[in-house]
Amino acid sequence: MTAAERLYHLIQALPESQINKVLNFAEFLRQKRLTTPNLQLFPPVPSLDSGVGE
Repeated sequence: MTAAERLYHLIQALPESQINKVLNFAEFLRQKRLTTPNLQLFPPVPSLDSGVGE
């Protein structure tokens, strides 16, 4: 079962007010993904072979 299917089954038992909270959070995550550039947390590590002993 995919995560989307599991989520669908879980929300079936929730009241409408809580489903709306889940929906709002999912929309927030989607918007954040669309507007946040793919940042690297760490700069690339130079190769150990480059520049050694030259």
